[in-house]
Amino acid sequence: MTTPLEHMFHLGRPKFLMYSNVLYTVGVAAAYKSNPTLPFNLGSYIWVCLMVHAIHAMTHYFNEYYDFEADCANKNPSPWTGGSRVLVEGKLKPKVSLLIGRLISLIVLSNAAIYYGITGNVLATMTIVLGVIFGHGYSAWPLSTSRRGLGEASVSLVLNILVPLGGYLSHDPSSPFGNSLLWPILLPLVPIQFIRMMVMNMADVESDKIAGKLTLVARLGMQLSCIVHGIGMVFAYILHIWLYVYGYLSTTTFLLMFIPAPIGLRQIPNVFIRPWKFENPFWSSQHSILSMAMALAGILLSGGRPLSGTSWALIFPLVLISISVPVLFKKIVDAAKAHESFNKRQ
Repeated sequence: MTTPLEHMFHLGRPKFLMYSNVLYTVGVAAAYKSNPTLPFNLGSYIWVCLMVHAIHAMTHYFNEYYDFEADCANKNPSPWTGGSRVLVEGKLKPKVSLLIGRLISLIVLSNAAIYYGITGNVLATMTIVLGVIFGHGYSAWPLSTSRRGLGEASVSLVLNILVPLGGYLSHDPSSPFGNSLLWPILLPLVPIQFIRMMVMNMADVESDKIAGKLTLVARLGMQLSCIVHGIGMVFAYILHIWLYVYGYLSTTTFLLMFIPAPIGLRQIPNVFIRPWKFENPFWSSQHSILSMAMALAGILLSGGRPLSGTSWALIFPLVLISISVPVLFKKIVDAAKAHESFNKRQ
């Protein structure tokens, strides 16, 4: 029998938390590889990583509460869309999710204050505080970005810019805007994340409109959203090629980040297919996380400072992904079969 604590855990959508782990480590790795004189601080790496994870989970708890009406209206949820279903199925009261989100935000802000008091690192602390503000504001007033057609932009801002920049600054606060190793890797990932969020919202568009949640997809309509998705995917890889041609990316990083391209490019026609393909959000999510993982691998395998001692912790996200992706693949295959079987019975 599932306990209330397990339901609370599932409310946080843990399978999505790898994204922040990988991108945070991309930032730390870029700082570490660029400056051979800075020692790697394992304690700081873990501490800030936990705060980043907590902000990501906090966003999910708030979203579960504020999206309750839309999730209730969703008659075609998947393991990747339609919420966790914990609140919809009455396993916990919605207020529980709101209280957990508030508790996590308080814990993160308290830790950020302590972190600043110990390290004096104002820039890294600011990225943490901004992460809390935008994470809360994804669903909640006064920002409510997901309801204003700005959800994709706010997620891309936090996950693909603030998180890796915070990682970089936690290791090297002397460069407020990162360096030339970090940004050429991050830039192609921004449109990939943006259109991945569009695909997630495509799956929920009907229930979102019923609940008055006007996401970007709800505002543009499905057809135009699919066109924007295709343009975004092509733009991401054209940008990636341009950055390599002009010498901003190493050959190793360039080739590694191209490995997930077939998954992403295949999604361009997939999102146009009707009826909607149940597994679209899964493949868009896997394309995004694998692109991030290859970016991290590219940094670690490129020239410059080698890993040694405790800095080997920087490979942890890659180990985690190598274990979890096969498990998630089996999960979506099983869910797709169950979905197909259910539709045949209707």
